[in-house]
Amino acid sequence: SKTDNHSQQLSLLSFDLDDTLWSTKDVVRDANEKMIQTMKDLGCINIDVETFLKTTKEIRKSLKGRPITYEGLRKKTIRKTLE
Repeated sequence: SKTDNHSQQLSLLSFDLDDTLWSTKDVVRDANEKMIQTMKDLGCINIDVETFLKTTKEIRKSLKGRPITYEGLRKKTIRKTLE
Protein backbone atom coordinates (compact mmCIF):
# COMPACT_ATOMS: atom_id res chain seq x y z
CA SER A 1 0.00 0.00 0.00
CA LYS A 2 1.00 3.58 -0.51
CA THR A 3 2.57 5.23 2.55
CA ASP A 4 1.13 8.58 3.59
CA ASN A 5 3.61 10.95 5.22
CA HIS A 6 0.85 12.91 6.93
CA SER A 7 0.21 11.91 10.51
CA GLN A 8 -3.31 11.86 11.80
CA GLN A 9 -4.20 13.16 15.22
CA LEU A 10 -7.16 11.90 17.18
CA SER A 11 -9.34 14.88 18.02
CA LEU A 12 -12.35 13.13 19.52
CA LEU A 13 -13.03 9.80 21.18
CA SER A 14 -16.63 9.05 22.02
CA PHE A 15 -18.40 6.18 23.76
CA ASP A 16 -22.06 5.40 23.51
CA LEU A 17 -24.34 5.08 26.51
CA ASP A 18 -23.62 1.43 27.27
CA ASP A 19 -21.82 1.83 30.61
CA THR A 20 -18.43 1.26 28.95
CA LEU A 21 -16.56 3.59 31.29
CA TRP A 22 -19.10 4.45 33.98
CA SER A 23 -22.74 3.98 34.83
CA THR A 24 -24.75 6.37 32.68
CA LYS A 25 -28.04 5.89 34.52
CA ASP A 26 -27.64 9.03 36.64
CA VAL A 27 -26.38 11.11 33.69
CA VAL A 28 -29.34 10.14 31.51
CA ARG A 29 -31.82 10.70 34.36
CA ASP A 30 -30.40 14.16 35.07
CA ALA A 31 -30.41 15.03 31.35
CA ASN A 32 -34.05 13.96 31.03
CA GLU A 33 -35.08 16.00 34.07
CA LYS A 34 -33.27 19.09 32.76
CA MET A 35 -34.77 18.68 29.28
CA ILE A 36 -38.30 18.28 30.69
CA GLN A 37 -37.85 21.39 32.85
CA THR A 38 -36.61 23.34 29.83
CA MET A 39 -39.60 22.18 27.78
CA LYS A 40 -41.93 23.28 30.60
CA ASP A 41 -40.17 26.64 30.79
CA LEU A 42 -40.83 27.03 27.06
CA GLY A 43 -44.55 26.35 27.48
CA CYS A 44 -44.91 22.59 27.08
CA ILE A 45 -46.87 22.13 30.29
CA ASN A 46 -48.28 18.66 29.63
CA ILE A 47 -44.96 16.82 29.93
CA ASP A 48 -43.23 14.89 32.67
CA VAL A 49 -40.37 12.40 32.74
CA GLU A 50 -42.68 9.36 33.00
CA THR A 51 -44.70 10.42 29.94
CA PHE A 52 -41.53 11.18 28.00
CA LEU A 53 -40.05 7.76 28.79
CA LYS A 54 -43.33 6.02 27.94
CA THR A 55 -43.39 7.77 24.56
CA THR A 56 -39.74 6.83 24.00
CA LYS A 57 -40.55 3.16 24.60
CA GLU A 58 -43.56 3.32 22.27
CA ILE A 59 -41.42 4.77 19.47
CA ARG A 60 -38.67 2.20 20.01
CA LYS A 61 -41.28 -0.59 19.86
CA SER A 62 -42.78 0.86 16.66
CA LEU A 63 -39.36 0.68 14.99
CA LYS A 64 -39.55 -3.14 15.21
CA GLY A 65 -35.82 -3.56 15.68
CA ARG A 66 -34.72 -1.02 13.08
CA PRO A 67 -31.63 0.80 14.35
CA ILE A 68 -31.82 4.35 15.68
CA THR A 69 -29.35 6.54 17.50
CA TYR A 70 -30.11 7.78 20.99
CA GLU A 71 -30.18 11.32 19.59
CA GLY A 72 -32.61 10.30 16.86
CA LEU A 73 -34.88 8.58 19.37
CA ARG A 74 -34.91 11.64 21.63
CA LYS A 75 -35.74 13.92 18.70
CA LYS A 76 -38.61 11.66 17.61
CA THR A 77 -39.91 11.62 21.19
CA ILE A 78 -39.74 15.40 21.50
CA ARG A 79 -41.63 15.81 18.20
CA LYS A 80 -44.29 13.34 19.33
CA THR A 81 -44.59 15.10 22.69
CA LEU A 82 -45.17 18.45 20.98
CA GLU A 83 -47.92 17.15 18.67
